[in-house]
Amino acid sequence: MLPILKARRAFLFAKQPFMYALIAYLKHVREEFAHIVWPTNRTALAHTLVVIFIAVVMAVLIGLLDYLFGSVVSRIAGG
Repeated sequence: MLPILKARRAFLFAKQPFMYALIAYLKHVREEFAHIVWPTNRTALAHTLVVIFIAVVMAVLIGLLDYLFGSVVSRIAGG
């Protein structure tokens, strides 16, 4: 058999285990999606509001600390 045909044949047969593994992986992913407990709209909204609230509080705190440290540094530097 010609070397190029052997290489092509080996390439095609080497792909099959990868495809089987990929298909098996996707089947397992689909099975795992059945186990997911999705939050209700109310729970998702509550969690979103908590995250937004914490982000706003952190932004205000960092802004105040930045202003405070900026003031201290400008007094020390004589500005």
